[in-house]
Amino acid sequence: MEGNASWLEFAPVTSFRCSFGMEPNPKENGIMRWVLPLNHRLRCQCTSIYRGGLNTETPERDFDPFYTDRPLFTDLDFEIFNYFDCENCSLTCEHGRFIDDPCHCSCAQNWTGKTCNDCALTSGSCVNGGALNKTTCMCTCMENWAGNRCDECAMTTDSCANGGTLNETSCQCTCVEKWMGKTCEECALTECKNGGTFDATTCMCTCPKQWMGIICAETRHYDCQDYYNAGERGNRVYTIYTSKYPLGLQVRCDMTNWPGSIIIQRRVSGDLRFTRGWDEYKDGFGNLDNVSFWLGNEKVRQLTDDQDTKWEIQVTVRASSTTQWSDIIGNFRLSGENYTLHVDGSVDCGNGGVFFSANGKPFSTYDRDNDGDSERNCAEESKGGWWFDGCDDGEINLNAEFTDDGILNIPCFPNQIDRTWLKIKRMSGGTQTFTP
Repeated sequence: MEGNASWLEFAPVTSFRCSFGMEPNPKENGIMRWVLPLNHRLRCQCTSIYRGGLNTETPERDFDPFYTDRPLFTDLDFEIFNYFDCENCSLTCEHGRFIDDPCHCSCAQNWTGKTCNDCALTSGSCVNGGALNKTTCMCTCMENWAGNRCDECAMTTDSCANGGTLNETSCQCTCVEKWMGKTCEECALTECKNGGTFDATTCMCTCPKQWMGIICAETRHYDCQDYYNAGERGNRVYTIYTSKYPLGLQVRCDMTNWPGSIIIQRRVSGDLRFTRGWDEYKDGFGNLDNVSFWLGNEKVRQLTDDQDTKWEIQVTVRASSTTQWSDIIGNFRLSGENYTLHVDGSVDCGNGGVFFSANGKPFSTYDRDNDGDSERNCAEESKGGWWFDGCDDGEINLNAEFTDDGILNIPCFPNQIDRTWLKIKRMSGGTQTFTP
């Protein structure tokens, strides 16, 4: 077609007459170039090319035209075919789609080659046990695995049941204790030892009272005395298993001075502040592994408030490093929400001082006054929680405040007390009970 109105003339039926014109190339700072603004596929349909006109401005287009300094003018279609490298413009893409500028096949995943009929995977491409299917050019993955190369874990964190955790590297559930299987849903137990009964539904063993553990193969220790009887001799933290603490309670045991006893209070020269409120005395404070602590009223109540088990308490005080005094009182226990003291009698420690004279009285702190004196707060005055009948009855508060010199200022022989201990232990002949 003559002029600059069009770059392609549709001749009768199959004859396409195209023209090279000239225009500024915006990608070369406006240098004038020969141009045929057709995509690759359409250029290859030209049957003849002739000279076109001149554009002084570059029209807006949605594609990049064909710019050259050496245009072709001919009526021979085979010259056009070779000039534009039209071999690929008649491709049939087997596993992909045809792109017309430039003419080529865009292959689907896993496929390659000029017409996308070559599998790009090899037998080594499939990992984690996957096998290559050459017909479909896909990896057939083993269970748990997915993805083009079987390198993606098909499981999620929710796939693991009964507390199992997903190891994303191995794509496997790591099961806990008694569970097994791909998703930790299979019970790994088959029997229970020492007379335990097995429940397949819950995958649990119900153990007789003297046994514990997953299959009832571990000896149950109810208190420090049980550990001592089993041969333990270290003064350290142990885990005991009582009817109130079937999952275990950590306590510090004395295996040397009063073997088999549970330490419920330990104080050394004021290193830990005992001026505390009700909730802290209830739950306990300090660290069992460190020097000073209070085990906690609620724990002591749960341990001792069983009428079938009798406990005794030992009070020990030390003056400097030379003199130590202690005594044991029987039938000790705490009861009720106010941790009422029950104990057989009291002990005179000299100089008018008395231990545990407030039998039948609840525990008191500065923020919960349960003492027998309606006008005063004994715990607030002595700076520590304790059991009081009255503030002037001579009751020694072993949780009172230390002086700046590290001395517990209480009326007791010997004076100059710098360390105190309270320990409890099953009375001779007493037995612990446990109901699963």
